Amino acid sequence: KEFFPKVSNAELTDQVDPIEFFKLTEDMNQKTIKNEKKLAKIFSQKKPVITYALIVLNKIGASMDLVFLVKNRLKKFTKK
Repeated sequence: KEFFPKVSNAELTDQVDPIEFFKLTEDMNQKTIKNEKKLAKIFSQKKPVITYALIVLNKIGASMDLVFLVKNRLKKFTKK
């Protein structure tokens, strides 16, 4: 009833009106198309933006550590 309201209100008889039949199938097709679009959006391939951002931050942090280590080593060598 919730998804196809016209189907629940339709009367099934031996003589089916072609116009009613086409209306029912059109209603079903429209619902199916909407659901298909939602599913396509959910399961489509997306760019891993957050992953790339984390990789960049990790590389920046690693280079900062390297700079810190080099500065400390230079200070030790210049003090002697």
